[in-house]
Amino acid sequence: MLASLESVLPLRFLLVALIGGGLGGGLRTAGRGAGRGVWRALGLVLQGAAVGLVVVCAVSAGLGWAGLPVEVVGAEVGVFAVSALAGLAGVAVLHRLRLRVFGADAEKMS
Repeated sequence: MLASLESVLPLRFLLVALIGGGLGGGLRTAGRGAGRGVWRALGLVLQGAAVGLVVVCAVSAGLGWAGLPVEVVGAEVGVFAVSALAGLAGVAVLHRLRLRVFGADAEKMS
């Protein structure tokens, strides 16, 4: 059952991307210092997980990010690394990815 589900929906890929992005978001909270509150920290972890997942999916779809080839996310360690770095950078990564994919017209869509 799990094998057939894995063939349709790459569960390990999604899980590793979410964990990596969440860890990257968690590292952002550590860099900003304690005392900002648990809810703020949780928000950055969730944001990191979401950004990491989107960036890894974009790279695996061939949209490119920072000149990364698709092969980088061919293994779980690559998925984790790209996701963690994207989660650490936050939503600024998505803005740069949007500019790369859609060009100058992306500024007009904002």
